[in-house]
This record gives sequence, C-alpha cells and structure tokens, in this order.
Amino acid sequence: MGKVKGQILAPHWLVVTLDSPESGNAFSEEEISGIEEVFERYKGNYKGIIFKSEGRRFFCSGGNLKKYRKMNRKQGLKANRVIRSYLRTLDLLKIPTVAIVDGDCYGGGLELLSVFDHVIATPQSFFGFWQRKISLTFGWEGRLKQRMAEQALRSCSLGARTLPASTALRLGLVDEVAPRSFAMERALHWLNQQSRLSSYPVEF
Repeated sequence: MGKVKGQILAPHWLVVTLDSPESGNAFSEEEISGIEEVFERYKGNYKGIIFKSEGRRFFCSGGNLKKYRKMNRKQGLKANRVIRSYLRTLDLLKIPTVAIVDGDCYGGGLELLSVFDHVIATPQSFFGFWQRKISLTFGWEGRLKQRMAEQALRSCSLGARTLPASTALRLGLVDEVAPRSFAMERALHWLNQQSRLSSYPVEF
C-alpha cells in the first residue's frame, strides 16, 4: 500500500514524504493519489514544495515491480502513461520545487527526481541507471535529457551505471550535495532564496 505524508513548514513550504520503505519507496499510481490528497489537504497554504522519502536505504527504487508483474502489457503501458503524465504535472507546477535524495535512487526514481527544480543529495546516496539490467526502458520520461548532457546520459544508460552522489553532481543529475544533517536546511535556504525573487519566470 503506497503511503504519502504531508506537513507545512513555516512560513509556507509543503513537505511531501514518500513513506513506503518496505517497497523501497517505489512509485506507482497509489503514490500519485497520495500526493494529490496531500496537495488538496493543504491547498492554498504553501508556495513551494520539498519532496523527500522516509527511511535511509531508498529515495525511490523506481516502479513497483511487484505490481507490474501482475499486469498484462496493456495495463503496464497504461500505468506508465499515467505516471508519465503526472511527472509532467509536477514539472509544470507554478511554484518552486526541491527534492532531497537521502538514499539510493534507481530506474524510474531518476525520472522522478528529474522533474524537480532543485535536487539535493546526501553523500551516501547512489544513482542507478538500472533499466537495461532488468530489460526495461525509460518509460516515464521525466526531464533527464534536460538535466544531463546527451552523451553522458547515453553512456550511463548503455552501461547500466551506478553513480555516487559526487559524480551525479558533476554530471548535472543533482544540483548540490549536502550532509544528511544539513539537507533540509539547504532545501529551506534554496526555497527562501526563491521567495525573494519574482515568481514570473517559474510560472512561465
């Protein structure tokens, strides 16, 4: 069962937390419903979003493979279309968004983190381009092609590489690396910087 938590941090930042460590914080239509419920519950009370996960082993392990195994091809494609569409929705939010990656991020999790405006990773986190290892494609799209140079993305994908946080920073997959104890502080600092600037470019 997918679980998502939400809370407001002063003055007006919404923290959205994936809370399914038993599934590696896998992402599915259930998590989308959970996020939508959080957005609706706090509607009008936030001007920016911090997205993170519970547990320290995984930020997001990608799609929920147990659920996919129970689907036929048509159902699997439909699920991918729903997730792809929702990542586009997150990408087009007219408020600043930041993701804190504290834990490993694999497969579709990379596509998920790519739609956030700013990504902070802890030094312990790893990023795995594992799709090819398990005969999958980048089914959710996200904005990986905008975050990484095409050749770097191609090389990581073909080699099914796993990157430490320092390499992910150098390749543009994340925007900064911060110790676990300071990651939230850095996220709040970034959002507070955004609040002092015009919102027009973000809306555009």
